[in-house]
Amino acid sequence: MKNIFQIALIFVLGNLWGQSQYSFELNQKVQGQYLLVEINVAKESGEDIFLGTCNLPFKEDNGVLDLENAILVDSVMGVFSSEYDEASYRKPGLFTSEFVHVMIFKNNNGSGTGAMVSDLKQNVTTVAIPIEDPCGESKLSWMERKTAVYNMDNEKIKSSVIFKVADPIALIDKPEKPQLVKEGEILKANGNNIEWYLDGHKIDDASGLEFTPIISGEYQVASNNGCEKVFSEPLKVSKVTALEAKENKKAILNISPNPFSGNTTVNYSVSSPSDVLIEVFDILGNKLETLVEETKSEGNYQVDYYGGLNTAEGVYIVKMKIGEEVYTKRIVELGNKG
Repeated sequence: MKNIFQIALIFVLGNLWGQSQYSFELNQKVQGQYLLVEINVAKESGEDIFLGTCNLPFKEDNGVLDLENAILVDSVMGVFSSEYDEASYRKPGLFTSEFVHVMIFKNNNGSGTGAMVSDLKQNVTTVAIPIEDPCGESKLSWMERKTAVYNMDNEKIKSSVIFKVADPIALIDKPEKPQLVKEGEILKANGNNIEWYLDGHKIDDASGLEFTPIISGEYQVASNNGCEKVFSEPLKVSKVTALEAKENKKAILNISPNPFSGNTTVNYSVSSPSDVLIEVFDILGNKLETLVEETKSEGNYQVDYYGGLNTAEGVYIVKMKIGEEVYTKRIVELGNKG
């Protein structure tokens, strides 16, 4: 009995050892708004075959692709197929996840010889799948219930087929770290899709490669690909500009709360009857609003600033002129939370 078992085992191993192996591989590459999934075939060992018909279901595990709208691209090489089904979508079932199913047929309308599968990896077909979440990573896998693969003689070769998948692929490239330098009074940056920041707050409407600061502080730029930001090293600008010509050394101008959301209160003091002008500027130097423009007698005053209800998060400047004296104070808007 033992000898019979050994003979049978040797017979089975011998058949497997002499059996040819062929591989189907899924490769991925991004092209615009689509992920192109290339289905390639190659011989791993043994004899060449003429590929006949195959069912090829695969899925994407990370939910970043729109599998329902996958389309088959007519990129079939040689005579793999002049007749094929569209890439069809299968909705999630009770025991299965959603997947894309591709069926390749042997060439019945042409020479009828199919295409030779050899050591050379060849493209069988390509499926284009819309990218649903460009900030994610695509990870493909074959369905566990891999279906039939036949040669041109309609011989099933599934048992000798290896299914391979390529490594996961990022659907959008990480932005490169930008650089920021100061040349004279101008800050210059390099990189793509640049955003400007002052003291950690985004400068609204500043997106070019050059910026002229009007107030001191720590500046940075960021390259933003829509999914991720990469910041430059910070650059300190310490020179006081015309807008900041006189610091508020006296307790003559106070703004609270600061930082603020929605609105804040500007408190100021007048020591003698004077013309008072209070204005708000963005850090590009654009005047946003005049809060006070009138003659005031001696005393303490306050005025509410509601610009935060319709301005973006960022840094702004309150400039107060009393007679010939000018005072400025920086305020930080955190965004409207109302």
